[in-house]
Amino acid sequence: MFFSALGLFFVVFGIIESTTYGWIHARKPFPVWQPGAVSIVPFAIAIGVIVLAGFAFWEWRLEERGGTPIVSMQLFRNRTFVSGASVVGVLMLAQNGVIFSLPVFLQSVKQLDAFHTGLTLLPMSLMLLIVSPTAAHLTKSVNHKRLVQAGLVINTIAILVLRQSLAANMKLTSLIPGLALYGIGLGLVLSQINNLTLSSVAVGEAGEASGVVNTFRQIGASLGAAIIGAVLLSAILTNLERGVVGSSAIPQPSKVAIDRMLRAQASGLAFGGDEIFAKMPPPVRAQMVAMRRESTTTGIRTAFLFGAAFALLGLVVSAWLPLRPKEHPH
Repeated sequence: MFFSALGLFFVVFGIIESTTYGWIHARKPFPVWQPGAVSIVPFAIAIGVIVLAGFAFWEWRLEERGGTPIVSMQLFRNRTFVSGASVVGVLMLAQNGVIFSLPVFLQSVKQLDAFHTGLTLLPMSLMLLIVSPTAAHLTKSVNHKRLVQAGLVINTIAILVLRQSLAANMKLTSLIPGLALYGIGLGLVLSQINNLTLSSVAVGEAGEASGVVNTFRQIGASLGAAIIGAVLLSAILTNLERGVVGSSAIPQPSKVAIDRMLRAQASGLAFGGDEIFAKMPPPVRAQMVAMRRESTTTGIRTAFLFGAAFALLGLVVSAWLPLRPKEHPH
């Protein structure tokens, strides 16, 4: 438990803090230890990977000696099980492209409160509610694997449709087609993937396998929020810095100070709202507010591309799924 938690902590920390400290070149020194001009991020991720490898070795050695590991490494020799669990994890990565990024757009750019943000996302939830039970009836004529793959294809298309719809001055109703499509895709995948995955292991291993699948789900969600969040904040910061340099409304002497402030307030650019610019002169403040909203929209469109790529990766991984759940003798 110590190895798994510590390893995941370092990996997620490295990804999340990439906006603050930089991916390779250090944007600012890390207070505990600073490796020259290099960012702490690659070191944190490398440490996390090494610790997770130590966790896997520990579990394998314990099982070889006849002990009971938290996670049996034998499960990972089952290609069908690994494929299903990986689809679950990758699906969570892709889902953060929508579930994480879209509320940021609605609240930060469109200035909605949490309640109206939830109402805007309702088409996705409604379609998920309708399609999930309907998919069970479809399995009588369509293989379970094909339903999962169809759902992943629909998810990819839905994310691209949503990305195309995004604009700072758009009408919220423009999001309905993409959200409804995404709910359909999620319903097709989620209604079948657990059954396909867990049916590939023996009945006696079902409990442990279920725990591993849930771990993949949690890791996918954590890494998805970290990766999409890092991509989003990096894109916002880069676009804003470019906008400040090219702006004629901002006095040249102020640009260096504004750039320094943007780097210091990087994590608040997407979530903190326009109060970051409250102390600036009115013309400069108006320019920065407009650029922040446009940069946030552009950043979320970039994050959606990553979400679509993750959904496509899930489609590739699903190739090793069985057509239908394996039946075990009672």
